[in-house]
Amino acid sequence: MKRFVVLLSLPAVLLFAHAPGGTRMPERGPMMVDEGRIFMGPGFENILDELGLEGDAVKKAEDIWYAHQKEMLDLKYKIDKARLELEEYVAGGKFSVDRILEKWTNIQKLKDSMERKRMEFRIAIFKLLPKEKQKEMGWWLIGSRRGMMKRHMMKVKRERRSLKK
Repeated sequence: MKRFVVLLSLPAVLLFAHAPGGTRMPERGPMMVDEGRIFMGPGFENILDELGLEGDAVKKAEDIWYAHQKEMLDLKYKIDKARLELEEYVAGGKFSVDRILEKWTNIQKLKDSMERKRMEFRIAIFKLLPKEKQKEMGWWLIGSRRGMMKRHMMKVKRERRSLKK
C-alpha cells in the first residue's frame, strides 16, 4: 500500500518542481563580455565593486578568481564523492561506527580545506589593494561588515552632532 501511494505521488512532486515558480535552481547564463571586461557572476562583481579594484588589479583578481574556482570545483567533487561513499557504505547494511566516523572525519577535513582555500583567495585579493585601502577594508578580509557598519554609524552620529550646533 505504501509503495502504491509513493508511486502515485511521485508524478505530482515532479510536476510541481518543474512548474513556474517551482524549486528548480535558476539557470546561469554564460559569462558576458563588455568592452573587454569579463563579468563572471554577481559574487565576483560584488567583490570588485566593494573593494574598488581598478586597472591592472582587476586583471590579476580575475586570474586569481579563475584559479580559485578550479580548486573549489575539485574540492566540491571530492566532498560529494566522499559523501556518496559514506551513504553507500551505510546502505550496505553491515557497517561499523568506527568506519563511519573515519569517513565522516575525511569529509570534514575536505570541508576544512575548502574553507582554508576560501580564506587564501580573500587574502590574495586583499593584497591587490593599496595599503591605505587595506586599512579601510580590513572588515572584508574576515567577511564581517560590522566594522564597516560601525564606522558608518559613527559618521552618522558626528553629522547629527554637527547639525545640532
